[in-house]
Amino acid sequence: MHKLNAILNQFTSIVRPFAVENVGLETALGRWIAEDIRTPIAWPPFNRSLRDGYALLARSTIEASRSNPLILTVKEVIPAGSVSQKPVEESDAVRILTGAPVPRFFDSVIAFEEVETYGNQVFLTSPVNAGQHIRRKGTIIEAGEIVVARGTRLGPGEIEAIASAGYSGVKVYQQPKVSVLPVGSELVEPGEPLEKGRIYSSNGFLISAWIQVWGGVPRRLNCVHDNVEQIVRILEAERATSQILVTTGGTSRGDYDFAPTVLETLGATEIVRILPREEGGPFTGGIVNGQPVLCFSGSPKAAVRSAKIFLKPSLEKMLGSNLHSWD
Repeated sequence: MHKLNAILNQFTSIVRPFAVENVGLETALGRWIAEDIRTPIAWPPFNRSLRDGYALLARSTIEASRSNPLILTVKEVIPAGSVSQKPVEESDAVRILTGAPVPRFFDSVIAFEEVETYGNQVFLTSPVNAGQHIRRKGTIIEAGEIVVARGTRLGPGEIEAIASAGYSGVKVYQQPKVSVLPVGSELVEPGEPLEKGRIYSSNGFLISAWIQVWGGVPRRLNCVHDNVEQIVRILEAERATSQILVTTGGTSRGDYDFAPTVLETLGATEIVRILPREEGGPFTGGIVNGQPVLCFSGSPKAAVRSAKIFLKPSLEKMLGSNLHSWD
C-alpha cells in the first residue's frame, strides 16, 4: 500500500486546479464549484406559513373552548407572494395561504380544517400553540452563511441551494480533457464487420464513461494496432489538446505489450510499472513534460480498477475538489 500511495502521489503532485469559468445554473450540474456561495438573505426570508389557514396571535386564544368559543374577525387574505396591507388587532385574523409571509403581529397559523367560519369570522374552540405551522425567518440558514463550499461537486441539491440564495450562475473549474486510446491488434470498432479471431473495442467507451462520471471531458480515439510508432504518433498529437493521456492494453508482460517502450519513446520521466499480480496492476505510467500518461490493462475490470486508483484522483485535483466525486 505504501508503494501504491507513492506512485499515486507521483502523478497527482504534478497536476493543479484548472482555470475558472462562469456558467449558468442550467449547465452547472456535475461541475466543481470554484467559490464559496454565501447567501445574502436568511432562509426563509420571513416568517412563512406552512399551511393554508388563518394567521393569528396565540395568546388571544388561551381561553378558547367548546363552551366559550373565540370569535376572530378576518381582516384580509394573504396569498403566497403578497404581504399584509392592513393593521390588525388581537381580535383579528387573516386568511393566509401556504408560503405567504405571516403578518408581524401574529405568531401562529391554524389550518382551515381545524376551525369553523361564518362569513368573515373564525370560531376557535381550543387554544392555539405559539409558532404553530410557521417556519420562522432564518431557521434554515442565516444571511451570510456558506450554502455551498468551494470544491464541492454540484448535484441537484446544491443547484437548488444556490438558486435559493439568489444566484443565477456560478464560478466553476474548467473540465480537464482526457484522450483515451484503446490499443490491440485484435480490436475492431463497434459497427464494423467482426472478423474471425477479433473482438469489438469496448474499453475506450468504458473509460470515457467513467471520465464523464468523474467530471472530465473524454476524447475517445479509434482503436489502433500494437504498433509503437503509430501509438507514439497519435499520443504526441493528442498532447496539444488533452491534459491527460490514457491507453488501454499493452501493460502486461506479453510479446506485444508495448506500454513501457511507448513511454520511453515519448521521453517520459518517472516511469513506473506495476505487474499484474501487484496491487493496482497491471499498470504502466509516466510523465511527459508535466503531462501524465497512464497506461491501463486491456481487461475492462482491471482497466477500471487502475483508473479509479490513478486517473480519478488526478481529475479531482484538477477540478479543485475537496470531496470525492461520484462513483
